[in-house]
Amino acid sequence: MDNNNETNKLPEFLKEILERLETRKDSPSEKIIKLAIERDTIYDKINRKTKELEAIENDALDEVSFLKAQIAGLKDQKEILGKRIKQLVDET
Repeated sequence: MDNNNETNKLPEFLKEILERLETRKDSPSEKIIKLAIERDTIYDKINRKTKELEAIENDALDEVSFLKAQIAGLKDQKEILGKRIKQLVDET
């Protein structure tokens, strides 16, 4: 019979442990550790987002430089064509 009583007590014992764990409050050092982990996670996110932004800015700068070079080339072409038109008008 003692074995049967011990078996019945075990689930009750486990229930008590679970209840204690559910109602347990973090100690100050555990709270500090959790906050430090959260802070470090946010710091990592900031670094990742900063790197993403830098990559986007670098791509944008490359595109801007490319477009400026294209515009400069087109302006040169326009001047050359304008001079050629003027030359042809002067010849006629």
